[in-house]
Amino acid sequence: MNSSCEISEAQQNLLLQHAANSSVYQERYAPDYFPKDFSAVWRGSQLQTDVMRMASGQTRSIDLRRPVDLNEAQTVAADAQPEVQRCKARWQQSRLKVQMVYGALSKGKGTPLYQKAMKRRNAYHTARQASRREMKAVIRARFNEEQPTEDIIRQVHGLPMRSMKAYKTELVPLEQQRAFSLLFRFAPNTERDETECRAAVIDAVSKVGPSRKRRLQEIHSEGPTPGWVTAALQGKQQVQLARRQCLLCMIYGVRGEPFTRDSSFERHIRRIHNKQIQCPDPACQDMLIGHIDIANHMRYIHGA
Repeated sequence: MNSSCEISEAQQNLLLQHAANSSVYQERYAPDYFPKDFSAVWRGSQLQTDVMRMASGQTRSIDLRRPVDLNEAQTVAADAQPEVQRCKARWQQSRLKVQMVYGALSKGKGTPLYQKAMKRRNAYHTARQASRREMKAVIRARFNEEQPTEDIIRQVHGLPMRSMKAYKTELVPLEQQRAFSLLFRFAPNTERDETECRAAVIDAVSKVGPSRKRRLQEIHSEGPTPGWVTAALQGKQQVQLARRQCLLCMIYGVRGEPFTRDSSFERHIRRIHNKQIQCPDPACQDMLIGHIDIANHMRYIHGA
């Protein structure tokens, strides 16, 4: 081989390096991801191809757990970044200045103040989108790093995947768990961490108690009465209302004070609750059809 004119000295040195052991191959040529279970091949046992493909990030299946977009809490955290807040403050300041000079933002078109306000608005939207993209990249990188390890540990110990039924029947909802973990954490060290923590805590606490819009949607939904409503009234006597007080809004926590006039009470029932709905009182649960039936039911059954 040394006398062959087709093999250069560099190739001879390379062959001599590979002749000693496999360390040169492992250091210079071995891939970072192994699509096969080499340990099982060496031992002669059954291959765990799916596990290796999941661990190496080469799976062809679509993992539904992979984060596709930011949730509300992550969006709030991304929008709470100091650079985004500074751009937002500049845009709002320029907008108010145009409104004070010309009365409305649209009336100042073509003026230097309007052009400056539009530039700051574009800068604010650009900074917000960049912050959200950065947050999304961080969350996806964290998922790609942590999830394969959790899957392998789960399969090694023979643990099943958590089903959606078990997920829904937890004693403490995930919103409350997240709110507790954020409220009872150590104080932030920097001003930026404190701003992010405040935004995340406000969003987490807002998820614990349903908002007014969500409660109104639950009133008009065709599904059963939510569990957080029936649990508060379970075991109690029939609900008795004050004069001209709406039963649905009172139970769902939207409005507790009564109306001042009968016409206001009837107009509210006609505009908001004019549909077929079941009485949310567990002691009653009558089926009500239309605003007239609902108003009469509140007056003669619950004393409104």
